[in-house]
Amino acid sequence: MKAILRTILVLLLALAPLLHGAERANEILSTAGIKGGLIVHLGHGDEKLLAELRASGSFLVDGLTNWRGKHLPYVDNLVNLVVADKLGAVSMEEVMRVLVPNGVALIGGKKTVKPWPKEIDEWTHYLHDADNNAVANDKVVGPTKGLQWFAEPLYCRTHETDSSISAIVSARGRLFYILDEGPTGVADERLPQKWALVARDAFSGVLLWKVPLPNWGWPEWKKNELAGVDWTNIKAHRVRSPATLPRRLVCDSERIYVTLGYNAPVSVLDAATGQALRNISGTEYADEILCAKDKLVVCVRQERPSGEGDVKSKAGGKRGKKRAVVTEAPPQAPSVSNRLLTINAATGDIIWRTEAGEVVPLCVATDGQRVYYHNYRELVCLNLATGAVQWRAPSSASHGNLYAGPNTLIVHRGVVLFAGNNLEAFAAETGKSLWKTDAKKGPGVSNPPDLFVTAGLVWSGQSTSGRDLMTGAVRRTIDLKQLINPWHHYRCYRSKATERFLIWPKQGAEFIDLEGNENMRHDWYRGPCKYGILPCNGLLYVGPHQCSCFAGVKLNGFNALSARGSAPKSIAEGRFEKGPAYGNVSRVTSHESDWPTFRADCKRSGRTAAAVPASVNQLWQTKLSGKLSQPVVADGKLFVAEINAAKVHCLDAKNGRELWRFTAGGRVNSPPTIHGGVALFGSADGWVYCVQVSDGALAWRFRAAPADRRLVAMNQVESVWPVHGTVLVQNGIAYVAAGRSTFLDGGIFLSALDPFTGKLLHDARVEGPYPDVNVDNGGSRNMPGARSEVLVSDGTSIYLRQIKFDAALKRSFTDSSGLRLTSTSDLLDDSAFNRTAWHYSDWDVNQAGAQLLVFNETTTFGVQVYSKHVAQSMGNPQPAGSTLDT
Repeated sequence: MKAILRTILVLLLALAPLLHGAERANEILSTAGIKGGLIVHLGHGDEKLLAELRASGSFLVDGLTNWRGKHLPYVDNLVNLVVADKLGAVSMEEVMRVLVPNGVALIGGKKTVKPWPKEIDEWTHYLHDADNNAVANDKVVGPTKGLQWFAEPLYCRTHETDSSISAIVSARGRLFYILDEGPTGVADERLPQKWALVARDAFSGVLLWKVPLPNWGWPEWKKNELAGVDWTNIKAHRVRSPATLPRRLVCDSERIYVTLGYNAPVSVLDAATGQALRNISGTEYADEILCAKDKLVVCVRQERPSGEGDVKSKAGGKRGKKRAVVTEAPPQAPSVSNRLLTINAATGDIIWRTEAGEVVPLCVATDGQRVYYHNYRELVCLNLATGAVQWRAPSSASHGNLYAGPNTLIVHRGVVLFAGNNLEAFAAETGKSLWKTDAKKGPGVSNPPDLFVTAGLVWSGQSTSGRDLMTGAVRRTIDLKQLINPWHHYRCYRSKATERFLIWPKQGAEFIDLEGNENMRHDWYRGPCKYGILPCNGLLYVGPHQCSCFAGVKLNGFNALSARGSAPKSIAEGRFEKGPAYGNVSRVTSHESDWPTFRADCKRSGRTAAAVPASVNQLWQTKLSGKLSQPVVADGKLFVAEINAAKVHCLDAKNGRELWRFTAGGRVNSPPTIHGGVALFGSADGWVYCVQVSDGALAWRFRAAPADRRLVAMNQVESVWPVHGTVLVQNGIAYVAAGRSTFLDGGIFLSALDPFTGKLLHDARVEGPYPDVNVDNGGSRNMPGARSEVLVSDGTSIYLRQIKFDAALKRSFTDSSGLRLTSTSDLLDDSAFNRTAWHYSDWDVNQAGAQLLVFNETTTFGVQVYSKHVAQSMGNPQPAGSTLDT
């Protein structure tokens, strides 16, 4: 018995620190009152407390142990909670800088909340608010210069099937969106969709929660059109989803209102946790939702217009399946009865309902007093409190179908504006006609007409003339000069606006300044088709796209962009640190059979001179956790990065026994480069590491990033200027690049280092080039600038995609030629998006390519998975690969 009691006592003593850590974590979170996001702890490295904070909900935790600097290493408005006993040299003003609006500081037990700035706005509906005026009351959003956060997926699933983003809204510092997380790249009905409602912190991008949407996607709204056909022949379905899908998701500061299935009723969820609060009975087949303070306005379309046209089938296609040939019937108004309901938002009780007859899609709005809708023949106004008809006004609407709603209705400051066959203005209180003029269709493919009231004026379609809200008289005309790129078509999503800017979707986002002269073209990012981009919270949210234009420079993934950025004024001190192995590295001679770097050599050829038998047997197997990089082999050792754990493992190549492991300060996305007895690798913390091959001891590390400034990427804290794991070593010099894009945060910073001493030999910085929209109208598919990539050589010159450098990192501004390996995505991209390709060429991204390439002095061998090249529509994989000869 005494032995048992002693054992229990030992266990309790061992668990005491853990229990203490859990109690402290619960106390901190309870006092702070936050439910998720980024927590920063300033202290002495209390690992148990940090672990408990991480485990206490939807949190990401970054610990600053013994921090002595005056400035915290984070971009503005990133941190949800700062915890510290004492701030040291850090000022409270600095804490407020890094805190998100409504973020909390707990300093010495005292709680301080950062107020919500008046200069930024939320975006609670598809078209900003229940009035349909898609204008953010936001003075901070502007031409983009910096990255706030980044998340996956890199792409929408394909260019030819339904776009992967259905809706995005934001309130109280949270971002909510409906996303298909199914397999990327291959268009095939047999591959599952994986729709979910996703919540992230709007300022840090930290994942808060997900709720699955099982009854969503093409089988719900166009099964007759796509089921059983040969999907290698389908095209342009990215815009052939119901126009009202973005109207199914609405939020306020506490709740989310959403249909958790295409035919489902309205569900109410807790915004902080995603927990279901109630389903609202009687709202089955809800198709549009509006929220006006304490009331919901719901349009129910039990029999929805089909929008599928006449679907005929013929034999054809590679597998002999039937092929869909869609012939659109002449557009006609639906002859169905739609229902409008007003519901108590807090209780879910229905206040009133009315059989409204025909309700034009996307043309229901409320100003908090009245509900306005169009029925193809007239504009109708109902009292919001009672549902009684207050007035009707004759008006003509354009007839569309399920996929395209060619009308827009907004209400603003006592005026109802309707863009259909004409642009008309009515008095909101009486229905009196105020003025009428020709309607202008908005830019984009299959989009409703643009219609905004901002800067005190009405802006419609592609018109650059602003009209008086009450009279329709033109009050201002803007000269766009060369802002609009004349090439290609407008993007497949509608425009948005802020108080200061119209944001047109010609090539990506064109900011039209309504107050000054800060017009700017952003060809280097795209929003997802159908939905587009979202300006709010002082940021521009750009979801994953399905576009192939401007490859090599265009951002991929889900990005939150800022108008400020983190461009450094100068390179910060403290870039170089010596380790215990500095100066004591044992030099090792490489062997011809080694594979010392990513894809074998600095050309990334993927070839080896080693003899490999035709028949191979397994020698050993070692279990490592997490996502792993490709391995490299040298000096009888195998090296591999455990990517998300920031670890580099060294194994005995003969038996798989782990010899050592090294943990960096951030993600290591590709294998190290082994050179003369050292392993060189970069990290997402912005540093380059050199460790001894024999035992993993650190020789030195060099901060390739210009400063220690951090953000959140793929739910991890990273440097604003990360470094790829693989280092390029050529002629005894190590080359690295730190950064994400030449258009973000001051650009990409390149360094040439001595691999044994870490001495900086050469450096370069590539920023922009930002277009002069007064004289430059841009180009088609290609543009100057670059997104970060593993550095590649042609044997002499060094390339950051299409940008060419000599050995001293002097840039060639007139010549980017040189036969080398390139990718329209990234050489490390494993998403298998079907509009990307590798090339061994002179940077011609429009030529035919492959999804994997290996080359030697005479021949290039490629696995060409997809049947068409990058500039065309893609379908399913080919049944076999092909060989590409030089």
